[in-house]
Amino acid sequence: MTFKVEQLSYKIHDNDEKHKKLLTSATSEAQALHRRIVALKEKNSQRENSKATKPLDDTWMRSFEWQIDKCSTRFSSTVKNESIWSPEFSMLGFKNLQLEFFAKGRESTWQEGFCSLFLWCPAGMRVKYQLRVGEYTAAPDEDQYVSRMGHGHSNFCLLEAQINKETDTLIVGIDILNIFGIQELPGGIKLHTTAAEGLIEKEANILRLREVDCVEWKITKIRKRQKEIPQGFALCSPVFSAAGVSEMLLEFYPNGIAGSTKEGLCGFYMRRPSGTSLIVTLFVGGSHKGPIKTEFDGNAAKGLPEFCMLSEQIIDGQEDLLVGIKLRNPTLESEDKNLTLNLSSEDSSFGIQ
Repeated sequence: MTFKVEQLSYKIHDNDEKHKKLLTSATSEAQALHRRIVALKEKNSQRENSKATKPLDDTWMRSFEWQIDKCSTRFSSTVKNESIWSPEFSMLGFKNLQLEFFAKGRESTWQEGFCSLFLWCPAGMRVKYQLRVGEYTAAPDEDQYVSRMGHGHSNFCLLEAQINKETDTLIVGIDILNIFGIQELPGGIKLHTTAAEGLIEKEANILRLREVDCVEWKITKIRKRQKEIPQGFALCSPVFSAAGVSEMLLEFYPNGIAGSTKEGLCGFYMRRPSGTSLIVTLFVGGSHKGPIKTEFDGNAAKGLPEFCMLSEQIIDGQEDLLVGIKLRNPTLESEDKNLTLNLSSEDSSFGIQ
């Protein structure tokens, strides 16, 4: 009897262990099934959201603005060399671009109160661009990105002057002037990408502004800008085309170029890609210099470091200053004299009907 009881007890224990294993296995399968159902629901929700929100077409987008809110509290706790990042964005078909902003500057920032701003791009890109903070826009930069990295300025501008005090916000942005991408594929193949928008607009502007021989640039709030911008720093105009020439730019130094020993004299320059010959007259207010025949070689600017006394050109009661250039393009003038279109039967489009 004792033996039978022990056998029965062993069977009960064995069945109990099997039941526990089956219960554990069923519980594990139920949990796995639950996770799978949740994952399927999330995936389905993402699909619905992607259908409802169509991706933004960035083919023709060349300007990006990033608004930073609550500047007074956000920047007060910021220390030097501490940065904040914009959301990633796409422009002209190129993706994964991003801005890095240092409100108190970097370690290499030597101008008191100046901020720093950098553009980050993926490897293989070459970008010509202008960075801006508030109303201050830097001169165009052109950088090659050999890896994902940032290019920009450690001493960008005086931050306090660019914050909108009424809304306590700051606009940080970038304008793309031209952009190229190189993608390396196996077998030594390289794909070169150029934004179509830039090519079309460039050629259209050259034709549309072919007859323009004078460019005027109104610099607003000149007295305020003169106080804010140190010696050696320039205000830069937008890039423009005139007289059949593209990609021109004006640079105005309210307090003169770096190293100038004469106080009160402003500097004025213009830039144009190499290979151009122009007859130029520069003017700041009522002060004119020229006409001068100028050959542009490399990326060097042409102008005068001590153009005139700025105070003498600012009219009492006015806050703006008019500067600019008058120009003649000898190459364009010689082309305009030839009004005959020459055709030849050797042309590939020539045919007999």
